[in-house]
Amino acid sequence: MSNDAGGQGVHPEHALTLLKERLPKLAAYAVKMGCSTAEAEDVAIDSIIKLLHRCPDMEPIDNERSWLYKVVGNEAKKIVSKRGRCVSEDDLLLGIPQWNAAEPHVAYELLETLQALGELPLEQREAVLLAADGLSYEEIATISDVSVSAAKQRVSRGRATLRALTGRSKPSERDTAGEGRNR
Repeated sequence: MSNDAGGQGVHPEHALTLLKERLPKLAAYAVKMGCSTAEAEDVAIDSIIKLLHRCPDMEPIDNERSWLYKVVGNEAKKIVSKRGRCVSEDDLLLGIPQWNAAEPHVAYELLETLQALGELPLEQREAVLLAADGLSYEEIATISDVSVSAAKQRVSRGRATLRALTGRSKPSERDTAGEGRNR
């Protein structure tokens, strides 16, 4: 993806696209990593600002999306390691599409899964969230500074732990859909 985030000048359209398309997902990712809504919004906005104001002599960014997730993830980890993870149910639901009120069991399962996500080790939580957002194993490995096989292992172990914590013995269609995309 070509962009003008290398410091040669930021096109206003590019900045608006980043804010419209990336900001909500980045903020939701930071919340699920353990930040409050306010912290998550700050971290997401700061990461976009860092991208837009990179110096011209810095190495160009090959994958803007991965770079943003990495910056947000690193900042979220710093926040969580300083104060621990304490996220409200409302914060957990940030960025989740509204479900049909006629199906309260779906809402319950979603909330249960998000709460269980908070019990995962931070590395597995990060990998599962990135996979759920559609990133490839290669992108997850780059963001996490690990090998592709380590990224696959983190996603697999994280998903297995989530199933165990929620009492679900087999992956749902949604879980298996992400696996095909990441292989």
